[in-house]
Amino acid sequence: AAPAASFADFVALSAFSFALTAGEECRNLWKEKSMEVAMSRFQVFLIVLYLFFFGGVGGWVLELFFRRFFSGANPERKWLNPGFLFGPCLPLYGFGTVLLFILSELDHTLFGSFSGTFWYYPVMFVVMALAMTLLEYIAGLIFIKGMKVKLWDYTNEKFNLQGIICLRFSVYWAILGA
Repeated sequence: AAPAASFADFVALSAFSFALTAGEECRNLWKEKSMEVAMSRFQVFLIVLYLFFFGGVGGWVLELFFRRFFSGANPERKWLNPGFLFGPCLPLYGFGTVLLFILSELDHTLFGSFSGTFWYYPVMFVVMALAMTLLEYIAGLIFIKGMKVKLWDYTNEKFNLQGIICLRFSVYWAILGA
């Protein structure tokens, strides 16, 4: 005959069963959390991809109208493809849109408790303008030095740096970044 189970055996068996169940629940929760993390990374990837293409196409449209109606380099007012790619996309604007998104997401990390105060907005305006101007400068150097192509020329603009960036278009970048 089997010995009768004591209260201590019952408690030990219950604790063991609870530990197994709790351990499995923890593993399931960890799997769900890791799926959430993986999903959130995938969602961030999709957001960045969307912003890149939205910014690239939006920048192409902006440049298309700028070159048609406002640019002094086009006195005949013809429709000109503003990019070097086939199709309506300017990657510089796509990278710029992604850069602005990243800066806006890092605001608490960069500014801490300063974030959300009155001075935060003018400072962020200047930071975004400088970031976009730096991106334009780096892209201009890559095209001129690396690819031997000069896609834009600001040498006739006041306050230009090597004809790649100038104050006027930095202000435009600041307005677009707002």
